[in-house]
Amino acid sequence: MADLIKISETIRDHLIKQNAQAIDNGLCCYRTDSGLKCAVGCLITDEHYSSNMEHRPAKDGRVVRAIIESLGIEWNYKVEGLLTAWQAYHDGVYGVWVNDKLCASPSEQHENFVKNLINIG
Repeated sequence: MADLIKISETIRDHLIKQNAQAIDNGLCCYRTDSGLKCAVGCLITDEHYSSNMEHRPAKDGRVVRAIIESLGIEWNYKVEGLLTAWQAYHDGVYGVWVNDKLCASPSEQHENFVKNLINIG
């Protein structure tokens, strides 16, 4: 559980600091040419990043491998669920971006995600 909370905190802190969506040519990216990173992309080290993972879901094998190698964690349904939820948050599934500005708080999302993690044990 502690690893999941730490991962969520890392994403929350990154999104607060960056305060911009990682988009190139109208598509969300793990990394943009200008250096922006999405919620999941901020977890992937330079060493393990590859452009062939772009525009793929967090549960794609290439992305999973990069996250496992970057963070040194084991992949399981909780990690997948957390990262999928953060990816959806970043990509605007929850309607958090208005005029390219973050409107919903990453801190609130983090708290909600942590509560859900506790509930699923």
